[in-house]
Amino acid sequence: MNSPPRLPERVLMISKDPTLLRDRAGFGDTFSRHIYYAQQLQAQSPGSDIRILTYAPSSVEHQTLNPTPGLKIYGTASTHRALFIFDAFKQLKRIFADGWTPTLVTTQEPWEDGQLGLWVARRYQARFIPQLHFDLTSHDWLGEIRLNFVKRLIAQYTLQRADTIRAVSQVQKQKLVEHLHLSSEKIHVIPVGVSFQPSQKSKAECQQAIANSMPGKKSMLGKKVVLFVGRLCPQKNLPLWVSVAQQIHQSQPNTHFLVAGDGSLMATMQQQVNAIDLSQAFTFLGDMAYSDLPDIFGAADVFLLTSHYEGFGRVVVEAQLAGLPVVSTACSGPEDILIEGETGYLCTPGDQKMLSEAVLKLLQDESKCLQFGQKGRSHTTSLFNQAQLTQLLVEMWVD
Repeated sequence: MNSPPRLPERVLMISKDPTLLRDRAGFGDTFSRHIYYAQQLQAQSPGSDIRILTYAPSSVEHQTLNPTPGLKIYGTASTHRALFIFDAFKQLKRIFADGWTPTLVTTQEPWEDGQLGLWVARRYQARFIPQLHFDLTSHDWLGEIRLNFVKRLIAQYTLQRADTIRAVSQVQKQKLVEHLHLSSEKIHVIPVGVSFQPSQKSKAECQQAIANSMPGKKSMLGKKVVLFVGRLCPQKNLPLWVSVAQQIHQSQPNTHFLVAGDGSLMATMQQQVNAIDLSQAFTFLGDMAYSDLPDIFGAADVFLLTSHYEGFGRVVVEAQLAGLPVVSTACSGPEDILIEGETGYLCTPGDQKMLSEAVLKLLQDESKCLQFGQKGRSHTTSLFNQAQLTQLLVEMWVD
């Protein structure tokens, strides 16, 4: 007997990601990923569509986009990020003006947008699927600001009332069950798909391309390079990253440290580097376009992540796709991605000596470096394929 045809899904996403309406060439592939989501949703359930309500500053010229059939993006036109929830609530009238109502509501986070999403889902009798992209149980996150304790309580309230929860790693799921006593059955682990394509250039050509874009910065040419890519924020424990770099440099002076990304700790990190007299051994690239990342990864020998916590750690996936061995703290997400002693090393969070020794072990053994990189690329390609993960996501929506 043939199964009955699936009814179209009307998916409302609520997000605080401003790149959906701005900077579509920026540090990520969020815009193109959501176009792909809409296309795959229509392929599995014809007639379905996605409407995204996202934070956008009032300075953004176009507050509505329809980049592909079945996908509309609405901005909040907010004068300040703190007004997001109020502006988002007001924009719901615009989204529902043509009589469209959701059958499914999914939110990027479980607090502000999660609370709004829960209300909309209840109001329209839609399913509610909040997403969790970081480690809500992390003591380091709870200790960053006092407000985080309140946010955790709100998140727990929201997640307990969800129909399904999307987590991005198995370790994250285990912690949600253990610490927040959530039902294992309703947590679906679906990592974020990564569309990263490695550079076809040699390491020397990638290094030269970076040097050409930064006149006077040729100090990395021909050297071993340790790389960081990401936001320069407290979560990443960047003071430890610099301390690990200092210890590596003392043992192997012919090492350069490449930092790609921007954030609140940029100036602090640069000051720390200057204070230990390592400015010539560091290159800070600042915020980079996503299209520049292949050459940045291609210029390096080892990727180093010293985070207090990560929900997933997509930069670890990108590094492995680029053929780099990875040294990371065991901070949830990377524990799902790395194979200890085969594609990289997982170290105790905060352990400077352990991190430094792991990086040096790779820098001093080119065959091991190459072996880890090749295994990492193969492993990551099979497990974190964007098409496969998008299919799992869409199947969760239409289930």
